[in-house]
Amino acid sequence: MILTPTPLVAGLLLTMVEAVGDFSIKKYVQGSGSGFLGIGIGVYLSLVGLLVWLFKTLGLAITNSYWDATSNIVSMFVGACLLGESYTLKQWLGMAIVGFGMFLIGN
Repeated sequence: MILTPTPLVAGLLLTMVEAVGDFSIKKYVQGSGSGFLGIGIGVYLSLVGLLVWLFKTLGLAITNSYWDATSNIVSMFVGACLLGESYTLKQWLGMAIVGFGMFLIGN
């Protein structure tokens, strides 16, 4: 029996894995050592297995819709909280709209 996650759980799972990869590659780019590049590459390769499972259980459109939305929202928070990036009010409002769009797709 194949487990079927909710779309939100699937999006968050993919996003968390992706965020670790993004964070690692960003640290590498900032000069923190080649170990971060290796972690980033390994993490991105693991996404392939997750996508195969989620495409089988949820389908392409729902999986990608939730992944895209959660990825944008989480990446923005990671950038702001861990990497010192700043955003305008317009950009924060844009993320709120993305979150609302995810709600509409799921209902």
